[in-house]
Amino acid sequence: MTTKKRMTQKQRDAQSIAALTKRITDIYSGAGAGQWLADEGWPTAEELSYIVPAVKETFDNGDVPEFVWGPRNLDKFEEPHKIAEQLYRHGVRA
Repeated sequence: MTTKKRMTQKQRDAQSIAALTKRITDIYSGAGAGQWLADEGWPTAEELSYIVPAVKETFDNGDVPEFVWGPRNLDKFEEPHKIAEQLYRHGVRA
């Protein structure tokens, strides 16, 4: 009888970040009025005006620093996985 291998912390973190990225990608798709495809480029300013508040409303649990939602952090909103990784570091889970 074989035993199941336990996932390492790194694997669990990667799985959690992937789930968070999936939820954020759904928000990007809603803002862009279609499926978000990362290889098609970055979101436009108009899309970001919908994405940032939607992500904040969905994931701001009070532990996320205010700078995450500010204009100096817009580079993290270029791709869903970047903001997912940053939010994960601040305790946000999908």
